[in-house]
Amino acid sequence: MKRMKRICLFFLCLLAAAAVSGCTAEPQITTSAAVPTETTQPEDGGRTVRNDPDAPKQISSRTITDFSVNFFLESRWSGEEEHFFAFSVREDGNGTLTASEARTGLSLPADQDLLEKLQTVIERFDLVKRNGEYDVTAGLAPEYQPCTLDVGYDSGERLTFTADNQPAADWEIAVYTAFAEWFSGKGEEGLYPSRDNSEITRLTLAVKEAGIRVRYGGWNVDAAEAINGETYLLGRDTYDYNLEKETDSAMIAFPEGYYASVTEIIAGTDLLRQYDFSYFDHDDGYYGMGVRPEDPEEDSETEEIKLSLEYASGKRVHIETRKISEILALKPVTDALLRYHEALFE
Repeated sequence: MKRMKRICLFFLCLLAAAAVSGCTAEPQITTSAAVPTETTQPEDGGRTVRNDPDAPKQISSRTITDFSVNFFLESRWSGEEEHFFAFSVREDGNGTLTASEARTGLSLPADQDLLEKLQTVIERFDLVKRNGEYDVTAGLAPEYQPCTLDVGYDSGERLTFTADNQPAADWEIAVYTAFAEWFSGKGEEGLYPSRDNSEITRLTLAVKEAGIRVRYGGWNVDAAEAINGETYLLGRDTYDYNLEKETDSAMIAFPEGYYASVTEIIAGTDLLRQYDFSYFDHDDGYYGMGVRPEDPEEDSETEEIKLSLEYASGKRVHIETRKISEILALKPVTDALLRYHEALFE
């Protein structure tokens, strides 16, 4: 649904551009053998298409020698609002192959690991089939301005195309992730949101498997049920949807260091980072931990995860999904939390 909304937004921008220029909704299409010059650019809403017949649709080499790409991604940012990125891998003035991102200023000597990551993305999305394309619509909003990918190989072959940017394109997200993970592995976190280093102050976890839900969280009780005078207790309950009844419940006082422990568990995962980057997909039940299937995925009737976190900083996280792909991807997080809580109630 979210992707359909983005596609609709693209065409609304296209129609708006045509209306501003006095054109009809049908875009003007110009075909040529070269990229349009300043004097040949079409009016707003016009589309220029060029295809290089000599550009190979198969490239024999897998060894990248240089790489550059620019794009706008709605779900990735640096600073507060920067969504434009320009990545490159090329020799610097001293002849050192260097990976960089122009907007953030990140720059480090490149290595084979990064080049292999980028080639994997190219192959995964079959980007070579777009080699030689130039397909650009004039007058679109900034987020749809042309995106260009240009890659050189040790065989002398090149992969190059330019097209209207798609701000939610999966291949662009994959390129971004390849650079972000590589820079992060070398101690540069500039392509990720700032880490929240505050402590969790509230947590609720509910995991439903095969129709049986186990839930942990804080419960307020009356004075008669207080433990050591504490009326806010850590509780566990189990509900069997197959039997349609609660089968177990228990309460304990919060152990010393509880919130520090659950904060450490969450900090040892990519949950917060992926949660922030995937915000457009949250209503659809996806939180960035897994690869979202291309085909529509039905909600499971027997499996579900609900996880709510509140931090001392005020940050809040709420995950609620019945998508099997996302549930499987979240298992390292939920399993670690379940193991910790189960040990407390033994």
